[in-house]
Amino acid sequence: MQPTGSHQRGRAIAMLLTGFTTQNLAMGTTFGAYGLIVATLTQEFQTSNSLVALGMGMVALCVGLAAPVVGTLLDRWSVRSVMLLGALTAALGFITAAQAQSIAVFLFCFGLLVGLGITFIGPLPSAKLASGWFPQAPGKAIGFIGIALLMAIGPPIYSHWIDAHGWRSLFTLLGIVFLLTLPLLWFVKEPPGSVASGVQSDTGATTHRSAGGFASGRVWQIGVLGGLLFAGGVAQSTHIVNYALRQGIDSGHAALLMSVLGFAASAGSLLWGGVADRFGPAQALRGLAVAQAILWAVEAHLTGFVALATLVAIMAICSGGVLAALCALVVKVYGQAHFGTALGRVMLIVTPFNFLAAPVAGMLFDATGSYTLAFYLMSALNGIALVLLLTPGARFQPDRAGT
Repeated sequence: MQPTGSHQRGRAIAMLLTGFTTQNLAMGTTFGAYGLIVATLTQEFQTSNSLVALGMGMVALCVGLAAPVVGTLLDRWSVRSVMLLGALTAALGFITAAQAQSIAVFLFCFGLLVGLGITFIGPLPSAKLASGWFPQAPGKAIGFIGIALLMAIGPPIYSHWIDAHGWRSLFTLLGIVFLLTLPLLWFVKEPPGSVASGVQSDTGATTHRSAGGFASGRVWQIGVLGGLLFAGGVAQSTHIVNYALRQGIDSGHAALLMSVLGFAASAGSLLWGGVADRFGPAQALRGLAVAQAILWAVEAHLTGFVALATLVAIMAICSGGVLAALCALVVKVYGQAHFGTALGRVMLIVTPFNFLAAPVAGMLFDATGSYTLAFYLMSALNGIALVLLLTPGARFQPDRAGT
């Protein structure tokens, strides 16, 4: 159903804005800040680029491993409870990471605690709110919450703060920001059709679908596709600043690339969410696979700020749309009633790709002194995704048999 009546519509918009806020905090404070401190952490802790990059890999690992648990909780309990737990855990992770005196302690606090925290407050519960309150246009709704505003405006602010006060002060501040979201999260309302809401959705077909088990070929198919398409975005956000610095671009312009990435990803989230609603999620994913395969191969040969910023913008338009299109596909196949559980299982399968993307790119850089091989690898992953999407089995019809 679409929100009807001024009161219902107002509540739906409020929940959409809440999802937008929490999604931005989860992604903008982790992916938006981490790339700025990779070089600093490497020097401060006297360690390798690949080990520091493991921090973002651990975040991705936690997001994936916790996703099935979070998804199940979202379908059985309240979104509010899940988000409150996430805000508290993320705050604890940032604040304790700011006190770390070794890379091992830092990786535990940031990789584990922050990773778990953003899983409980970020993409899954935000997508549940968006698709639940706007079930007739889930792609556009999820695309809206995926507008990466903080990814766009955050990096220059983070960079100036780090220059003035250090990365430890920044992480402490980010922890406090998560604590300040607790009053907002207390007013989160369940979407119609969720178990916790007690209201039956009028999308009746969803009651016949189930999320299936891990043996389900369809769950694995969607998860592998998501992993292949997501990996490049994780690697890009972690290494783009260091890549720019190695190209001789000054730190101010290198940090600006993160803003370019954020603004472009915001546009991409809306664009590809709309494409998924109009032409179908599978078609949107095919377009993303083609574009990303080409763009990663091109990036391997670019130099100079203007050229790099232009390509980063185009790439981010694509990577920013992957989540919206993937979530729209999960809604189509499994329905709103099982959305949380299904998406959680899909994200678990995505996990190895996201976990390995940044560290492997770092290892290839450490081994060769260049990111060229890493960029070609990301291009190849998208090529594989396209091949899978063009197979006869990639039709993704609604699942009514629990398979």
